[in-house]
Amino acid sequence: MRNPQSAIRNERNIGIDLLKIISMLMIIILHLEGHGGLLASVKYDQNNLFFSNYSLAWLLEILAFGAVNCYAIASGYLSWNSQQSYAKLAYFWLQILFYSLIITFLFSLYHNISIKEWISSFFPITHRKYWYASAYFGLFLLMPILNIYLQKVNKNALKVNLIVMLVLIVILPTYFKKDPYIVSNGYSVLWLGLMYLVGGYLAKFGINLKKEYAISLFIFFSILTWLNKIVVEYFNNAYAMKIEMINLISYTSPTIVFAALCLVIFCTQIKIASEKLAKLIILFSSASFGVYLIHEHNLVRSNFIVGISKTFAQDNVLLMLIKIIGIALLIFILCALIDIQREKLFKKLGVLDKLRKIEQRFKQYLQS
Repeated sequence: MRNPQSAIRNERNIGIDLLKIISMLMIIILHLEGHGGLLASVKYDQNNLFFSNYSLAWLLEILAFGAVNCYAIASGYLSWNSQQSYAKLAYFWLQILFYSLIITFLFSLYHNISIKEWISSFFPITHRKYWYASAYFGLFLLMPILNIYLQKVNKNALKVNLIVMLVLIVILPTYFKKDPYIVSNGYSVLWLGLMYLVGGYLAKFGINLKKEYAISLFIFFSILTWLNKIVVEYFNNAYAMKIEMINLISYTSPTIVFAALCLVIFCTQIKIASEKLAKLIILFSSASFGVYLIHEHNLVRSNFIVGISKTFAQDNVLLMLIKIIGIALLIFILCALIDIQREKLFKKLGVLDKLRKIEQRFKQYLQS
């Protein structure tokens, strides 16, 4: 039987573009619930175990938690067979620097900005102004090595290596609550590299899983993660038991990893018949990283995101969910529209073309 992924390897996979949009919306939801204060404000309700604000806020959190893994898997899926481009790396860095400086400058017009803040704005990667951008920058430097491995390794060898790494880095550390390989709960280059390899495997060899089963498994692993939290808390509160909970709400949790992988598999099989819709998806997908850079800038976060959802805990469940999802959509659209204009500016200035010329001259110099 023909692998469902194989037919789309040589053309643009709109499903991956859609995945980037979905993943960024998930990331915004995580920030609204975490930085926004909702999770800290909702109160445990033993009498309304599965449908309280507390339970459903955590369910939404868990459904969104695999977003970072999705992004890293998608990177491996798209880039495993490509050549290293330092022009693209420089462009990536300039995009980060652009928002880091512009946003800091705009805030400096109305607020006093410390010298320390300005320094971190000029060096956003080294100062981890955006943790994911810093980690991904490191991953980018490792991509040539990872790609050579992915391009040369056979299916069985890669499968065995991934299984061993998932057992040693994901399953056992989660169970024993240790971090022997310093993956820092997924906030590291090493973790993104592992997810990159998973994405490379998916693109090169495929996983024979129909999209209906893939989305069902995504829901299953998410609900399993949620039940692990809710049920254990119920017994500990209702019967004064002291059950030690295994923390499955982590980037490196096996259930979160498998949920993310299933969501990626589902999205790779999505077909978009409408050309106009496909172009719109590609447009907003290309702006998704800009959405992250704008709304997660520390000055934007501290002034607009922190505390925004505290009062949502007092709403009824439906209104609470509508507010979180609605604000996430609004943030995504506004930030995406800004980044689309930034992209137009960079194109008008010929930023990428100039970087490619510099890269070409540098390569010629090395070969001379």
